[in-house]
Amino acid sequence: MWAGDEPRLAWLAYLSEAAERLAEAEGWSSDLRYQVAQTLQALVAGTLPGLAVKASDVDRLRGRGRNVTRARQVLRFLDLLDDDRPDRADAWLRERTKGLAPAIQMEIIAWAQALRSGGGRMRAKSDLTWRHYVADVVDAAHQWSERYGSLREVTRDDVITVLSAPRPGDGHNLVTALRSLFSFLKRDRRAFRNPTSRLPRRLTRRPVASIPQPLDRSVMDEIGVARESPTAWLVVVLAAHHALTPNPIRLLRLEHLDLTGRRMQVADQARFIDDLTLTALIDYLAYRQTRWPRTANPHLLLSQQTAHHDGPTSRWWVRHAARLRSATLDALRCDRILEEALAQGHRDPLHIAATFGLHPDTAQRYADAAFDTARA
Repeated sequence: MWAGDEPRLAWLAYLSEAAERLAEAEGWSSDLRYQVAQTLQALVAGTLPGLAVKASDVDRLRGRGRNVTRARQVLRFLDLLDDDRPDRADAWLRERTKGLAPAIQMEIIAWAQALRSGGGRMRAKSDLTWRHYVADVVDAAHQWSERYGSLREVTRDDVITVLSAPRPGDGHNLVTALRSLFSFLKRDRRAFRNPTSRLPRRLTRRPVASIPQPLDRSVMDEIGVARESPTAWLVVVLAAHHALTPNPIRLLRLEHLDLTGRRMQVADQARFIDDLTLTALIDYLAYRQTRWPRTANPHLLLSQQTAHHDGPTSRWWVRHAARLRSATLDALRCDRILEEALAQGHRDPLHIAATFGLHPDTAQRYADAAFDTARA
């Protein structure tokens, strides 16, 4: 292959060496290594040695037995990737704000970009969160675009009118999004006042939460099926025994576990690892080591995709991994908290809050629900 073409051979060797370093660091499987090698060979055949490569040119190499995503990673690792692909999030944002008054559109785009990247006193939001914020605000912005050229003209009465109108869901998300938007505009000196300050309590109060309900005993049989899978069983134990939601479950890292000391760090709370949890963890860690012996991902739970990089799994993956048919992880968590509340023999929200790391108001709601249900 390319006999006598020393520059191209050297170019392939250089890329292959970088790929091997990444493969060792991230624990790529033999299949993935082969796919990357095939992609790099095709890349070298069609590019000039030593020059930066456009991401769009790499994407054109897609095909059976190739992996363009990891090939781009190799080039990015060597600072040889010219990422000329359009920003999908930016395209979505501009499409979502299309039709607004030009100044209002730019103000919302500036806010959304700050939500994405963070900075100043604003923490970066997840992709899902900032998109929801924008979607919540855009409908109101369309109404204001009919009368105003800029959001700095929006008044407190305009905000009250929007919040008073019927809308899907509990409506509190819109309050949060509008407060975030106008706080940003004032902080960035794009507006002189914040029309969301000192709003009537009736518009900003969270709706009354639903009353927690115990799990129907008829679904307990399907929980036993989860024992057949180390991954499913660990997820079920963390949700049904430790009352964790999918997000902290997916964010657990190996460094958070102290099996010898029987401690597990969940956010800023240390949890005791009992025998049930210890067995589930040991079984899963043995499976994890057998399945992905070379992975460098620091997170406890791995999927086929995340095993080859350092990010966590998704909330959807955690819910799907539990292999539950009718029950949900949220229902298992709720049932566990109610069980703990009843076990105290009296309403003790402080114990519930300390045990599961809940807000006192949430703990009170569970304590009340547990004893009201038992009395009924």
